[in-house]
Amino acid sequence: MSLSFASDHENIGLAHHDSEARTLPIARLAELKPYLEDANLPKAAADLKSLTLEFLKRDIRAAGFVDDVSLYGFLLDSDPSSCSLEALIERRLDLRAGPRADERALFIHELDERLRPEIDRRNFRKLYEDIELPLTRVLAGMEHEGIRIDSTELARLSRLLEAEVARLTAEIHALAGREFNIASPQQLGRVLFEEMNLPAPVRYGRGKTISTAADVLESLAVEHEIVRKVLGFRQVSKLKGTYVDALPALVDPATGRIHTSFNQMGAATGRLSSSNPNLQNIPIKTELGREIRAAFIPREGWQLVVADYSQIELRLLAHMSEDPVLIDAFRNGEDIHTRTAAEVMGVPPMLVTREARNNAKAVNFGIVTASAASAWRPTWASRRKRRGLHQGLL
Repeated sequence: MSLSFASDHENIGLAHHDSEARTLPIARLAELKPYLEDANLPKAAADLKSLTLEFLKRDIRAAGFVDDVSLYGFLLDSDPSSCSLEALIERRLDLRAGPRADERALFIHELDERLRPEIDRRNFRKLYEDIELPLTRVLAGMEHEGIRIDSTELARLSRLLEAEVARLTAEIHALAGREFNIASPQQLGRVLFEEMNLPAPVRYGRGKTISTAADVLESLAVEHEIVRKVLGFRQVSKLKGTYVDALPALVDPATGRIHTSFNQMGAATGRLSSSNPNLQNIPIKTELGREIRAAFIPREGWQLVVADYSQIELRLLAHMSEDPVLIDAFRNGEDIHTRTAAEVMGVPPMLVTREARNNAKAVNFGIVTASAASAWRPTWASRRKRRGLHQGLL
């Protein structure tokens, strides 16, 4: 049996085999609950995570879904753009997906018949069954549960940030000698580079517009107070608009929580991403960012627990390469990026600057990427001695 939700979520398509399919209004989904919750009846779907979430909203605990053609497509192609049902139908079947739910269910059945053997041939079955398939249920549960925020605290922060924006605006206008729209790149560029004669970067585009991008302004911030204040204005404005004011508006009135979407197939590397809203990008490096994070709260009597892998990619590299320097650094609890910079520069770790550590970090993770893409695996020591790496750290 194959299942597929129609794009309008008003119907569900059911296909028993490649020639028999039916469409059922979503309002009658409860009639299928015994079947959908039967773990002994194997079923297939496309984007099982989203399907499971729709079932949870209707108090249906899906079981027996053993084939997810979207996950199959993602594992086989490592291309986030090619694993939607529509893309799979076009790419694998050379057809176009119509709006009818029963037709889409038939397509799922045919895709399942084609992709399942390919997964086995590529030795992806264990990865699929042990990691990817169980993860769909975990992510659906997380999305369904959502997370609480303290709207009162965010409202307080909004007032503070509004006052800070007003203060910075007044100070920038005073330094410029006139009022203008600081958020307008054109007006800002005219004030900074034409009226105040700051060193102008290269112009770009058809209209030869002067860039006011962050990297351009950061290069001028050390010597020019108005640029420092513009960067502060942008930071505060972004925090206010993107997080402090936006998050409360995204709270579901029915649950009192924010429900993000976790994208299991959103990156070719397999890394999860979050959208609508992106809860993986809440700032933390500034005091204001930490206050925003503090506005995420658990239910009464519960606590939030934070856990993270420490440099998991490099630990795997140390294990697989058996490099003595890497292994020694991890066993001694050293910061691996500082150790790398110290080894290359020939200085004690305490003399490694922040910039040198950041360069070493980029090199370290670049080596992980290169190692994954090539069968050539020289030792870590030989890589450290390469001229290009040494120059990159100096």
